Amino acid sequence: MEGSTPSLAGEGRLMAVSAVLARLALIPDRRHARGKRYPLPLLLLLLVLAKLAGEDRPSGIADWLHYRATLLHTALGLPWRRMPHHTTIRRVLAHAVDVAALDAAVGACLQAQPDAGTSLVVSIDGKCVRGTIRMPTSRGEYLLAAYLPAEGLVLLQVAAGEKENEITVAPQLLGTIDLRGKVVTGEALHTQRALSAQTIAAGGDYLWIAKENQPTLRSDIATEFALDDRTVAGGALPGERRTATTVDKGHGRQERRTLVASTDVAGYSAWPGLAQVFRLERERRLTKTGSSRSRRRSCMGSPVCRQPGRTRRSCCGSVAAIGASRTGSTTGAT
Repeated sequence: MEGSTPSLAGEGRLMAVSAVLARLALIPDRRHARGKRYPLPLLLLLLVLAKLAGEDRPSGIADWLHYRATLLHTALGLPWRRMPHHTTIRRVLAHAVDVAALDAAVGACLQAQPDAGTSLVVSIDGKCVRGTIRMPTSRGEYLLAAYLPAEGLVLLQVAAGEKENEITVAPQLLGTIDLRGKVVTGEALHTQRALSAQTIAAGGDYLWIAKENQPTLRSDIATEFALDDRTVAGGALPGERRTATTVDKGHGRQERRTLVASTDVAGYSAWPGLAQVFRLERERRLTKTGSSRSRRRSCMGSPVCRQPGRTRRSCCGSVAAIGASRTGSTTGAT
């Protein structure tokens, strides 16, 4: 049985269905032999296809399979006539398979694709699991994931419990990933000395955002950029500052990003591996009304530009792109 998943406008990945099925066949089936209607590897393959199509709930997966039954029977040669009911899907996911093994099998398929995992940035982020928030605490169960944002590929995820526990499980998560030649980034919660030292020791670099959880670091960065490096003669004081500006237009707005990087902190900061700090300013203007809003954030990182083949200009562009994907604080609006 051969087939492939569709590629959308050059942005998707082609994947042999037989390769996915071979991985899923290695997952142990916990069901009793009596009463099995659907072979587990084929059933899991259908669930994976529905999930890739955006379905998250068993009822949605069942509907997706029902409306595509003829197409799926023709393409995959399914040995049954009726597609599984949502109760069957729910029981299989809850009792028949090890969810961690299923996650590992699908992840292995994605990572085995050509050029997979070659992008520079590894981002760590926590998400609350749907259906775990219970009143009156309004606190749910979180999963912390490490993923490649440029590829949309999740490398690994671990259970974190409550949101605050992400700090304690992040070292465990990064400890299982090859960080050589990668730049690790995440939300301000992960701006921690221990995590920075671990990333450097693993052969990677980091780029963190400095917010209220690190007041001294944030104050030091603000002080650095408050200093005027111009001399009376019109030159600049010793040190190095670089600036990169990008302008994007679309969806009725124009966004201008200006990144200023400084290496003057290298040598006197006690933060592990700290070699440069950044100030990223974003100005977004609505073309129809002319109203604008500006945001500013402080970032810091290790020597990202030491990676082979990377120029300082390309590094500034990478930092600007990473910083632009994070939420900043509004500094003014007109």
